[in-house]
Amino acid sequence: MEHRFLDSLVMKQEKPKQRRVESVDNLRVVAALTVLFGHAVHALQETRAFADVELSHYRQGLGPLIFLAIAGFVAAHSAHHEFGLPLAGSRYLSKRLLRVVPLYWLYTALFLLVAVAAPAVLDHGGLAPGHVLGSFTFWPVPRPGDGKLRPLLNSGWALNYIVWFHVWFAVCLGLGRRLGIACCIVGLVVVELLPSGPGIGSWSFFASRKFYLIGLGLLCALVHRALRDRISLPTAAAFPFVGGLCWLAWLVSESDADWKMAACAIAIVLVGAFARGLQEGSIVASLWSKMARASYSIYLSQAFTLSAFTILADRSGILAHLPFALALLLLTVWSLVWGVVGHRLLEAPLHKWVVAWWGRAAPTAESQSGRKQSNA
Repeated sequence: MEHRFLDSLVMKQEKPKQRRVESVDNLRVVAALTVLFGHAVHALQETRAFADVELSHYRQGLGPLIFLAIAGFVAAHSAHHEFGLPLAGSRYLSKRLLRVVPLYWLYTALFLLVAVAAPAVLDHGGLAPGHVLGSFTFWPVPRPGDGKLRPLLNSGWALNYIVWFHVWFAVCLGLGRRLGIACCIVGLVVVELLPSGPGIGSWSFFASRKFYLIGLGLLCALVHRALRDRISLPTAAAFPFVGGLCWLAWLVSESDADWKMAACAIAIVLVGAFARGLQEGSIVASLWSKMARASYSIYLSQAFTLSAFTILADRSGILAHLPFALALLLLTVWSLVWGVVGHRLLEAPLHKWVVAWWGRAAPTAESQSGRKQSNA
C-alpha cells in the first residue's frame, strides 16, 4: 500500500499534455497583494503625515514565501513529463529565464538610473560596482551601507532563490523522474544545511531556510497530482481560508515567526491547488485573471509606484487630510493599476520580443533536426 502511494506521487502516468493548475497561478495575486500591502504600510509610515502610526503585532514577509512555494509547485507540475528527455533541462531553463530575467533587468536598470540621478533614493548608502553586478546576475552581494544581502531593486531578493532553483531543477531534469525529484530535494536540503552567519558571505543568503519553501512547494505538486481526483475544495470555502491564513501570518508573534509564516504559505498553496477555481465569465474571475497575469509586474514595479504616490501625496499635503486606512487603500489601488498597465505596455511586449529573438538566436533541437532531414 505504501509503495502504491509513493508511486502515485512520483510515477503516476498521464497524458503528455499538462493541465494548468489555474487556482495555483491565481495565488500569485494573493502573494503580490500581500507583498504590496506590507510595503505600502511601510511606505506610508515613512511619510510626514503618518510617521507616528504604528501597527502593533503586524509582520511582513508572507508574500515572498508564497512566491517561493509557488515556484516549486509550478516547476514540478509543468515539467512532470520532461524528466529524462533530451535537452529537457535547457528547454525548461530557457523558458523560465525568458520569463523572469528581462523585466527584472529592465526595472533594475531603471532603478539604477534613478539612483545615479537622485542618490537620496538609496537609504542604505551609495552604489558599488560589485553590488550592481550581483543585482543583475542574481548573486547576493552585501550592499553598501548596511551590508545586507539584498539586490539593488530590494523586492527582487526572492528571485535570487527562484533563479538558482530553476538552474538546479534544470540539471535534475536530465535524470529519470524518480531520481531527478529525489536529487532536487536532496540538493535543496544540503544547501540549507550549509553554515550561515556574517563570516560566510553570500552563502549565508542561501542557507536561510528559504529553499525549504521551494522544496515543500515541489512536494505539494506531487501530493496534488496524486490526490487531485479525490479532493476538490469549493471556491467559496477556499477564499476565506486563504484570507484567514494571510491574516494569521500577519499577526504571528516574534517567537518562531519564520516557520509559522512558512507553514501558512504552504497551507495557502495546498488549499489553492485543490480549489476549483473561479467561475469562468464572471467579473471577479476576469479581474482576478488580469491581476494574475500582471502579478510579476505588480511585484517589481512597486518600488516605483509606492515612492511616486507617497512623495507626490505627502508633498502636496493630501495625506494629512486622509485617514491611514483610506490612504493605504488608495496607495494599494494605485500600485495595482500601474502594475497592470506595466504588464500591458512593458512586460507583455518585452516578453514577446525576447521570446521571438531567442527563437531566432537559439533554434530548438527539433528545428535543427528538421533542417538536417530537409537538406539530406
